[in-house]
Amino acid sequence: KGLQGLLRQGWSPTSQERVRSKLMDVLLAHGSGSEIRALVSNWLSEPGISRKALADRLNSAGYGLVDQQPPRLPMLAESLLAQALTLDATPAILDSHAWALHALGRHDQALSELDAAIEGFHQRCEPDDEGMYQETLTHRAQVLAALGRSEEALQQEGHGAPAPKACAETRDQRFLSGEL
Repeated sequence: KGLQGLLRQGWSPTSQERVRSKLMDVLLAHGSGSEIRALVSNWLSEPGISRKALADRLNSAGYGLVDQQPPRLPMLAESLLAQALTLDATPAILDSHAWALHALGRHDQALSELDAAIEGFHQRCEPDDEGMYQETLTHRAQVLAALGRSEEALQQEGHGAPAPKACAETRDQRFLSGEL
């Protein structure tokens, strides 16, 4: 409640973001589903928040819940991440949503979304995506294992290696064609 009170005060945007982040961390670790929903409701009614910023917050909250061991409130996490996808269907958000589906035992759907996320990373080829790309490959291997496809899961490691080279080549082609 103290952190929520701080948010209502007229602090600078940077200070408010720090308090919001700390509040989210506390709620994800210890809060109830209704407390988390109330925080998200405040985000949805926040004046001037961009779709991307809202999607990023929903992604952080949803993934923060489902990435705990054991996952906390996976149905709420999936709901938050589904909302994030409607706002900004980036490969990172697809990965997060797939991870929530996996936590709910919906492995086939998770695998489909992870494949879409991997394809999205290949199309974007952004230098900052490498860590997320590798995490998505790890998630894919874990989902494959959950589906009983252990051999394919073990081979997943080898699929990650070509991406940086392929992305570098794609960026080079974009540069040479004048796109970048």
